[in-house]
Amino acid sequence: MVKTVFSSSIRGLFWQLVHVEVDVSPGLPSFSIVGLGDTAVQESRERVRTAIRNSGFSFPQKRVTVNLAPAEIRKAWPGFDLAIAIGIIAEECGLKESDLKGIAVLGELALDGTLRNVGGIVAHAASLGEYETYGLLASESDAQTASFIPNVIAYGAKTLREAVEALQKRRGGKAVAKKRSEIQSAVRTSDFPDFSDIAGQERAKRALEIAAAGGHNVLLEWAPWSGKTLLCRAFQGILPEVSPQELITLAKIRSVSGSFSDPFSLERPFVSVHSGASAASLLWWWPLAKPGEITLAHLGTLFLDELREFPPYLLDALRQPLEEGKVRVSRALASHSYPARFQLLAATNPCPCGYLSDREKPCTCAPGSVERYRNRISGPILDRIDLFVGVPRLSSIEIGNQKRGDASAKILERVVSARSIQFERFWTREKTNASLLGKELSEMSISPEAEKSALEAVDRLGLSGRAYDRIRKVSRTIADLDGSKTVEIAHMAEAMSYRER
Repeated sequence: MVKTVFSSSIRGLFWQLVHVEVDVSPGLPSFSIVGLGDTAVQESRERVRTAIRNSGFSFPQKRVTVNLAPAEIRKAWPGFDLAIAIGIIAEECGLKESDLKGIAVLGELALDGTLRNVGGIVAHAASLGEYETYGLLASESDAQTASFIPNVIAYGAKTLREAVEALQKRRGGKAVAKKRSEIQSAVRTSDFPDFSDIAGQERAKRALEIAAAGGHNVLLEWAPWSGKTLLCRAFQGILPEVSPQELITLAKIRSVSGSFSDPFSLERPFVSVHSGASAASLLWWWPLAKPGEITLAHLGTLFLDELREFPPYLLDALRQPLEEGKVRVSRALASHSYPARFQLLAATNPCPCGYLSDREKPCTCAPGSVERYRNRISGPILDRIDLFVGVPRLSSIEIGNQKRGDASAKILERVVSARSIQFERFWTREKTNASLLGKELSEMSISPEAEKSALEAVDRLGLSGRAYDRIRKVSRTIADLDGSKTVEIAHMAEAMSYRER
């Protein structure tokens, strides 16, 4: 008789329902798994067989066939162990078809029958409602994590035997589900500096405040030791916490990637990428097409230090994600679409030696090398940057000045206030001024004088249509910080000042 146990498989950030069909029939003893499973799935035969015996159950000396349906979808993880084992011993334990309905079973088995965690548990739990399956049976740790997702009833077990007992008690209404815990507000850590600890650079601080308020891309440029990297690291301290809707999306990404200990952290992502990174690690992880660095930075910041040291082809790979807010991964074994709506925060030197335009040390680069170095960033990438900020080296007087400007906490208050204005305008916290579309830009309230000055800047600065739109987006953010419903000429003038390079 065929027993069907429901389990799941990850496809990008989404959950694919899998029917684990187990048939135990008379014949020569054998154990086979079909349904396009990879090596990890095929190796589960030995894990399941040994775990069943070490848990006190008997493995049938018959022909055991397991089918993972739908068969055309590749299964590439060991999370089917528990479902396969329960399907094999269901008759021995007195489990009926009705006991196995309405609950997804997933977990990796150790040889002694202990349940291990599986990757992407948040993505599994968040997608349960799509298949009208609201129960989840997994390891205790995974069940506790899944319990944060609304409308999901998660049952935890330490061993295979406890998992069977949970299904039996669930039938009688005695099984205890993991209760949803309250997500605690993330505490601002000391991993990043405070803006009040940074001397001078008030113009750069103002630009970063505007960027945080409107979700804009920023490029900081000047000689070494001017504080570019320090300012970028302090940027994390003025980003607002994520909303409940954003938190579920971030938790799914973090859970699938497996690179975060706490998928429900309320701090926005801050991903720093080295110039030696490959396109595969930036966009997706081959061959399983896991989320790359730009997806891990979704709803947060992607920081590229020494931007011109990155290969030009790698920077050009960011053009589509910067414009569309997503990245499409297509390979022979997988095809997924991942969200990638991030803020690009970059720092660079103006020339190979770094001292072009420096007031203290002369540049020693040949004119041709300076031109080649500056051309490493293509025009389309520069068009997608909203604010260009020079960060000159500080003088001894500026360094010794005790007045350091506002602290990050005070700047954060202004950023949150501006974001709340955008929330009232767009009715979604995921949308900021930086993501305004053409029709929304045309409906934006701009004074005639401000509009005229922006149009004049197009010819004066040689701007493209995209750059013109970005000036208007930045001016809208400046107006929000100022509490103004209309973009005035002063707001537009400040926005244009950040466009000149």
